[in-house]
This record gives sequence, structure tokens and C-alpha cells, in this order.
Amino acid sequence: MIRSLARAFVPAILPFAATVVVVPAQSGWREPPAPIARAVLAPPPPNVSLSPGGSFLVLAEHEAMPPLEVVARPHLKLAGLRIDPASRGPQIGARTTRLVLRALPGGEEHRV
Repeated sequence: MIRSLARAFVPAILPFAATVVVVPAQSGWREPPAPIARAVLAPPPPNVSLSPGGSFLVLAEHEAMPPLEVVARPHLKLAGLRIDPASRGPQIGARTTRLVLRALPGGEEHRV
């Protein structure tokens, strides 16, 4: 059964396997087009939480992407987790950049 299946499959795939695509090597860093760079680097929407009494919203703004030096730092592998010894936390986590309390009846904002 397997041999007959292999005999039928190998000739059908052979023309595709023999095709070789040569891609020229690129040197250096290439910048993406401006619209793509703006979309990737745009600030993400804040995380929103409602206070238990329902009188405030907490808006937690965080960075879009971690800096390269954070990503490149050495990390420890512990039980399937990647721990950053410098921050004693997850290797790559979203860092909160600003907290804003917004009063719901009036919309007045207080930066924390």
C-alpha cells in the first residue's frame, strides 16, 4: 500500500522539487516604506479598566514595541519561561508608560 502510494506521489512532486529559486543576498539594514513604518510604530490603544465603584476609568498606556536593547539582553530559561535578570521579570513585557484616571460623570483626567 505504501509503496504504491509512494510510486504515485514521487513522480507527481518531482517537477516541483527540481525547481530551484535563487534569491540574491541583501546587504545591510533595509527600511520599510513610510506607511508600514508608521503603522508598526503607532502607539497602541490604552488598556481600559473600570473602577469598582464605576466612577473612574483607568487608562494604561504602554509602548508599542520594546527597544532593541531589551530584546537583545541575555535571558534565563526557567520552566518554559524566559526571565530577564536585569528586570527580574518576563523577558519581553509591555512596559506601561502612563496611567490616566478619567472621571466618568465629567470626563476630567488626572495623570498618575
